[in-house]
Order: sequence, then C-alpha cells, then structure tokens
Amino acid sequence: MLKMNVKKALVILVALALVAAGIYLLKRPEEELRVNTDLENAKLSDFWSAVVKAANVQNETANLEWLRLKVEDGKIHLLHLEFNGNGVDGRKRVYFVDVDSTGRVRINSGTVEQSISTRHPTKVFRELDALGLYSIGGSYTLSVDFEWGDIGFDSTVTPLYLLENGELKPLREVVFHTDWPVCEIAVCKNGCEVWFIREDLSRASEVVFG
Repeated sequence: MLKMNVKKALVILVALALVAAGIYLLKRPEEELRVNTDLENAKLSDFWSAVVKAANVQNETANLEWLRLKVEDGKIHLLHLEFNGNGVDGRKRVYFVDVDSTGRVRINSGTVEQSISTRHPTKVFRELDALGLYSIGGSYTLSVDFEWGDIGFDSTVTPLYLLENGELKPLREVVFHTDWPVCEIAVCKNGCEVWFIREDLSRASEVVFG
C-alpha cells in the first residue's frame, strides 16, 4: 500500500513539474521580449513582427481592435494594444499587449467564440511608420479605434487629415454610412487631430479636401 502511495506521489510530482515547466515555457518569451522605445528608431511594423512571433498567432488572420500610445520626451512611455486572430492551433483568440517605458512587452490572450473584422495591424502601422512616430512630436498620445454606423467629422470641430505615404493631407469634412468598422487615428498634443488612412476614406459617403 505504501509503495502505491509513493508511486502516486511521484506521478503527481512529475505531472506538477511538467505543468510548471509548460507555464514557464509559455511565459518565458513574453518576459524576454523587449522593443526599442526611442522614437527615432521605433517602428510599429517591427514591433508587430516581434509580437506575432511571441504570441504564436497566424499573422494573416489578425485584426486590430484598438491601440493606445503615450510618448514622453521622445520615448515610448507606454503602449497598449488589443487584437484578435487565430492561434497556431486554429482557435480564435483575443490578445492583449502591454509595453512599459523600459520596452518590456507582456502578452496575454484568451479564446473567444466570435471576433470582429477590422484592419490588419500592418495596414495602419506602415502608414504611421512612413510618417515617423518621431515626426509627430516629442510628447503626445495616439489612439487607434474603430467605429461604424452613421458618423460625421468636421474640421471646424477637430482638424482632419488623410495619412498617406508619409504625408498628412488636410480634410474639411468626412461622412460615413457604413456597417464596416472605420479606423480612426486620434493624435493629441496641445489639441487633438483625427487621421484616416486611404482604405477607410474610400468607404466614406462624402469627403471634402482642403
């Protein structure tokens, strides 16, 4: 009887050790992942490539849900990101990514039954990289959100721009009537501005430049 208890205890200990090892292996890449926080060298596209590798997500299935970036004195102070996509096991997941002022990256995820389709992160990130995060300013906040329905934007209320090929082109008015999520980039320094990318602007029912 004693031998059986000892065997059971050994089996339990081995199982616990394997579970602990598994948890460590899952967390280790997240704990070791770091990104450059210096704006002159920071690129969101490079950051995304590192996240894809660490999160084990199928890149082509990813949809950006929202992003929050805070910059202070020319460095990334914090970066929060949520996206959904299929894991390497094919299951739908939502991913939460946090970057602190030291550049350390934390990634958490959970399975979901349903998810929204928006824009692949690189479609937004490449436009921001073409402009350059450093060219926006030394201290600011930048957020990316998605809206749909009947939405109107007026430059007399908030300055509006088309972000395209590294340039900001002024807009006077933009109106949407759509069930498809529209990407809205809000940049705030002394005041706030709203930027759109071309792919979203092409879905607008009315666009006035100038």
